[in-house]
Amino acid sequence: MKKFLLAVPLLIGGVTIAPLPGGAREMDLVSIEVRSLPFLSLEHPQTNTFEDHVKIQPQDVKARVSLPPWRLGSNGTLLSVGLGYENLRFFYKNWDSAQDPNRVDELQAAQLFFFLKKQLHAEGWGLRSFVTSGIHSDFKAITTRDLRLQGGAMLERQYARGHLWGFGLVFLNDYGTPRVFPGVYYQRTIGSAHRINVRLPTQLSYAYIPNDRWELGVAAKVTGNNSRLEREGPLKGKTVKYSLGTIGPSIKRNINRFLSVSLEGGTTFRHQLEIYDGSSRIRDLGLRQSYFVTTAVRAGF
Repeated sequence: MKKFLLAVPLLIGGVTIAPLPGGAREMDLVSIEVRSLPFLSLEHPQTNTFEDHVKIQPQDVKARVSLPPWRLGSNGTLLSVGLGYENLRFFYKNWDSAQDPNRVDELQAAQLFFFLKKQLHAEGWGLRSFVTSGIHSDFKAITTRDLRLQGGAMLERQYARGHLWGFGLVFLNDYGTPRVFPGVYYQRTIGSAHRINVRLPTQLSYAYIPNDRWELGVAAKVTGNNSRLEREGPLKGKTVKYSLGTIGPSIKRNINRFLSVSLEGGTTFRHQLEIYDGSSRIRDLGLRQSYFVTTAVRAGF
């Protein structure tokens, strides 16, 4: 059981340790990702209030640093450890502080994550397990109540280089509420230029790789978090549930074997922003559908 608690989030955008086609790297050691959206109206404003005119703009920055994996023993077991930080800020237009002075301006997260990949005795079979432990709040104070955990385990089968699938259970916060999901992982390289990635319940993607320098693709993703508010006032101790679903094309440029830059864009299909007091929802600030742009820089090997 102890080994199941050693991991990096495979299904939520963590490191990938698997054979990839062409000149693609097998693992990102450092990554910085910035996601931008425009000012958006509320999907369900309270009628005849200032919410009819409120607009909110979320901006998200994520950074991760991972150590190269250690090989444990001679049975093909790999262990990797890393750190992550996220800053999610909300900018407002037409918010009436006289009617409601309490709003969420910033959420932050600091995470420690682990990843374990172990080869099983049966040829071609392996086990991936992961866990993240982190503080998710507005960082106005740090308490044990801000701690959030995610984790899971996947049994996988590799058929050939660039072709594997796996299944298991995962515990994630990407949909705003901590939930257990069935996890499905599928990676398939078709020829030398096409790659399919399935990481349910958070990602579906396809990439066309004409050469070692470029990748063109399309992806659908869901990301999010569950955070506790610590700022003094009526919202202290309340929970913010945030979840964003996106779909659209992407382009990636491999500068060299170690460095790459990428650009994603498209539309949102899910945008949850809610405040809860225990199990009761006290504010629904969910945002309307819009476009998004994500830029990222990654370095690895």
